[in-house]
Amino acid sequence: MNDVFSRRAVLIISCVMVTSLATAIIAGSVGRPAPPESANADSFSTSALGHHALYAILRKLRMPVTVSRYDTPGRAADTAFVVVAEPWLSDEDIEDGAKVELLNELLDAGSSSLLVLPKRWGPRSARDERHIDGHALLATSNVDAVLTGASFEGSVRRGGEVGPNTFTDNAFSYTPTIRDLQLLAPDMIEPLISGPQGILLGSVGSEDSWGHEVYILSDPDLISTHGLADGDNAVLIVEILNRISGGGPIIIDETIHGYKRVPSLYERLSTFPLVLVVVQCLLAVGLLMWAGVRRFGRPRPTAPPFEPGKTFLIENTARLLVYGDNGASALDDYLTTNIRRVAARLKAPRDLEGRELHAWLDKLGARLGATVSIGEVSLAVDDILAARRRPAQRALELAMNIHTWREEMLHGAQ
Repeated sequence: MNDVFSRRAVLIISCVMVTSLATAIIAGSVGRPAPPESANADSFSTSALGHHALYAILRKLRMPVTVSRYDTPGRAADTAFVVVAEPWLSDEDIEDGAKVELLNELLDAGSSSLLVLPKRWGPRSARDERHIDGHALLATSNVDAVLTGASFEGSVRRGGEVGPNTFTDNAFSYTPTIRDLQLLAPDMIEPLISGPQGILLGSVGSEDSWGHEVYILSDPDLISTHGLADGDNAVLIVEILNRISGGGPIIIDETIHGYKRVPSLYERLSTFPLVLVVVQCLLAVGLLMWAGVRRFGRPRPTAPPFEPGKTFLIENTARLLVYGDNGASALDDYLTTNIRRVAARLKAPRDLEGRELHAWLDKLGARLGATVSIGEVSLAVDDILAARRRPAQRALELAMNIHTWREEMLHGAQ
């Protein structure tokens, strides 16, 4: 067996490399843990109060939206638009202060931010924990606590259904459709969608104790699953987010809802695009191991330094002649040798030499049907000997003509 690797060795190494590649691909596809199941008002919830439907719509429209579960201010930097949707502040949270501080950090993060106030709650269904069994309105004092925690002075008020004169000022193309309408008090912030009863959407400028523009949406029915299906709410909220975010990246924070989870190094390496780096490293290690393993089977025979036979010797001699510029001299010697051999075989007069001998041989060659004139070849050889530059191709052509002339003179023209 002369192969470097046996079939068994190649099979084992190939299986190891394929297994490593498959492991990396599987780790990249299933390495991340499943999102938490929720029925509350957050991005993971598909219940009537949840925001997952909005997130799915934004993703479907190819808007750059991300759900953040760790370090939202750091990830937003000064470029992303941060959404803090329906935070809940209990009496314990207000007394402790940590969640209040987090809320203010989130609203101060990014290029600008949106605070969506809470409004409803619902008990989780016993039959399906992803849904709720009914819903009820929160007390307005619970909503006002969020405003107070976010350093806003004001309160919310609730009214009836939206009518034709509910929103007299609307900076957008569509009118919201909301039941149990919840609005901010008039003149509390700069209105974008408002009416005589109060403000649905407004903003606080950077001069008002914030480092950038902060928007407040008073009624979350505009982003919840049950509200998106009403009227033009879905297209309205998309228009709102696209305009106030400036078309830039949007980060929906979920740390405020207790879903904080810092990804491990393994999770980061198993997600795109870092998983491609892992695959490349595994392939490189596999190739390195392949190159470093001991040889299997008998070694291949080493090639001889030169091929057997006369061919190598002739070619090497020809290259040396060309390199030393001795081709013309060798051609002249070849011509003289062949003229003497032919003259001796054909009984040429001994007193003939040079041009006279060439003329006698050409005259005899004409009777024999020779196609090459040795006189002309001799003149061409003299030209090469006299020239400074001696083309090897021309010398080779003349050598072939000399060989043809000799064969025709001695054996007749073919």
